[in-house]
Amino acid sequence: MLVVNRTRGTLMGVDVARADSVRARMRGLYAYQHLMLGDGLWLVPCNNIQTIGMKHVIDVVFLDRDNRVVRIYQRLRPGRFTWWIRRAHSALELPEGAVRSSETQVGDLLDFAEASGAPVASEESRQAGEA
Repeated sequence: MLVVNRTRGTLMGVDVARADSVRARMRGLYAYQHLMLGDGLWLVPCNNIQTIGMKHVIDVVFLDRDNRVVRIYQRLRPGRFTWWIRRAHSALELPEGAVRSSETQVGDLLDFAEASGAPVASEESRQAGEA
């Protein structure tokens, strides 16, 4: 999946997987032997993370239901955790440097699209479609 910072017009990831099951969220980035710029994992739902047992320093971007950035952790080292982020609905785990290179800041709006180019609906737009 592609992740674009719509506010800045920058690319955050080109090979980002979505983890929306309990098992996939628990596994997280542990399965990645090598984490390259462009890789990542979008944890849905998620309002905190831990990096105990991980091998990589990562950047973490917490998003609200509209995919707006509410909190950023840059260079989160293995063996750390984040506290519960009140407004967060999901978290984007990226390789170290992804936030800096995309110039992402709190308040920015992110877009997610499948490799085919089809947009991935935000939680709010998905719920509106079900009503």
